[in-house]
Amino acid sequence: NWVQIQNKELPFTVYTEDEHMYFQMLQPSREQDALQSNNVEPAFPKGSFGFLQGISAIGTKFQSATVMGPEGQKYRNNDQWVSGTLWFDF
Repeated sequence: NWVQIQNKELPFTVYTEDEHMYFQMLQPSREQDALQSNNVEPAFPKGSFGFLQGISAIGTKFQSATVMGPEGQKYRNNDQWVSGTLWFDF
């Protein structure tokens, strides 16, 4: 798995052999009028660039993901450090 980051100075590529590594870049803006029970906008990790071991499920307009079956349960790593290998090619 790989991703190429295009930028103004120098594009670079990041590689990993981990099939369960996900790339996060930037964050979508939140709805200003969102209800407190907004089920379709999951929480994102802080920061604008990251590699994730899991992605939280989203629900529907009327139901949260946690009531929609086993695949909708929140991803938890028990606040443990996660290890993996990333290769950066500049």
